[in-house]
Amino acid sequence: GALYPDSGTNLIDNTSTLRKTTTSSFTISVPLRTQNATVEVQAGSLSLTGAGDYRNNTTWSVASGATLSLSASTTYTFTGTHSGAIAGTFIQTNGTVQAGSGGATFNFTGNGFAWQDGTINGSANGLTNQGLVRVVGNTSRYLSGLLVNAGSLVHQQGATYFNGATLQNTN
Repeated sequence: GALYPDSGTNLIDNTSTLRKTTTSSFTISVPLRTQNATVEVQAGSLSLTGAGDYRNNTTWSVASGATLSLSASTTYTFTGTHSGAIAGTFIQTNGTVQAGSGGATFNFTGNGFAWQDGTINGSANGLTNQGLVRVVGNTSRYLSGLLVNAGSLVHQQGATYFNGATLQNTN
């Protein structure tokens, strides 16, 4: 299944819990704003592909065998703290993950956040990793802005190109 925009201004504004429970695949192409909220993928796969997505202080949970993907060639803006237990796969396969004004912090445990493709743009405000970020897949990816690693940054495969980037390792 899927949620697609058709006409006009569209938005899903999540200030509570967005939960996916079925084993099928589901895509949300409508812009998704999560603020002080929870996103849970209990089974199957959930792809977030909406242009103009914005996340602030969100708890993310992906069950074993489930997948949550940032898979569109769009910009995903994160601010505040993002944390959660990732027993399955939380993966960026395209697009740009960007720290918004004030910066952002990732603190994912378990399998952590998997960066397969696309760009991580810490911007001047910085994206801080306090958990686990894994660089996966035999692909090319790009880093720009400031990425502060205060957790574990594991480069498993592929190439990462720096484009006006600073990687500050404090751990």
